[in-house]
Amino acid sequence: DITDALTINGAAVGTTIVQANAAPDTATERVFHVITGAGAVNLNNFTIRHGFHRFTAATNGGGGILQEGATTNVTLASMNISNNTAEPRGGGVRIGTNGATMTITNSTINNNKGSALAPNVSNAAGAALDVAQIAGTGFTNLTVTGTTMANNVANTNTGNCFGGAVITTSIGATLNFTDTNFTGNQCIQTTGTSNSANGGGVYNQNSTMNLTRCNITGNASGVAVGDNGFAGGLRALGSTAATITNIIDSNLSNNTATGAYAGFLNVGITGETFEVTMNFDRSLISNN
Repeated sequence: DITDALTINGAAVGTTIVQANAAPDTATERVFHVITGAGAVNLNNFTIRHGFHRFTAATNGGGGILQEGATTNVTLASMNISNNTAEPRGGGVRIGTNGATMTITNSTINNNKGSALAPNVSNAAGAALDVAQIAGTGFTNLTVTGTTMANNVANTNTGNCFGGAVITTSIGATLNFTDTNFTGNQCIQTTGTSNSANGGGVYNQNSTMNLTRCNITGNASGVAVGDNGFAGGLRALGSTAATITNIIDSNLSNNTATGAYAGFLNVGITGETFEVTMNFDRSLISNN
């Protein structure tokens, strides 16, 4: 646990490695837990891997990093966060409180899993990054620049699946992604015909999300049985608050879904009066 301000500087991602276990999917705990009151935490130029957090009622998610506390400010620079698993969400990174701040630059968040396997829990989400709507005051701010999120998998065998790479459900949060790639991520529901998979790459619910010069390519949303796989690239849902998604100078291509809307889907709840908007500006949408 990180309980106070801290800076860790590694030599390089290939040589400085902090891991929960020598092999993936065998650990019994996450790698880092940033606790309320920790303040500024700076993690630079190393690898975080092989964290495994099983579902508990107290803290769920965040196999590599769980950030908690409205006053915490976490910066990840030139990091590799890979091969971590969490039940049911946030395999790589989870922001688990409202009002927190996180900045990620020039990093890779790859090959993480957000798994929801019976009998522990049902819905899975955000294998690379989960920005959660949990207790706390204020609005969460996330800034991601020059980063790749690839080959992350959110999967469930009993419920629904949301956001193969990224999910936000944090009301009033602002997420800014610039020069960032989302590729080869999957949102997979492995059994049943009544459940669904939504947003193979990115899933925005109740937040403002800005995607500038980003590539959302080659992601997949699917179910093993039936056609309830939707929005292989990007899905936005306004459920309880305004949901705004701005896609600027970006590429949304070659995404797939077993059902419909392989590229993107923007949906509001019938009867609600808040804004649910998706804007495209100078962007390419192709081959979905």
